[in-house]
Amino acid sequence: LPYEDSIRRCHASGIKRKNIIAMQGPFSQDLNRAIIRQFGIDCIVTKQSGKEGGFFEKLGASIETGIWFIVVNK
Repeated sequence: LPYEDSIRRCHASGIKRKNIIAMQGPFSQDLNRAIIRQFGIDCIVTKQSGKEGGFFEKLGASIETGIWFIVVNK
């Protein structure tokens, strides 16, 4: 999410600014697929956020592009 603290933690973990996508979703399957391809993403890690969180759109995009899809339980 596009919070200053989240971005700061990414930087502290060694993640380069160009590799941080800080956007507020949910997004369509088409946009998820475009982001995956544009940035060469090979894995999505997400929580089970249901329909409201765009879970199925992320899952569909990962299936379409053939990348790993990991769901983290709380």
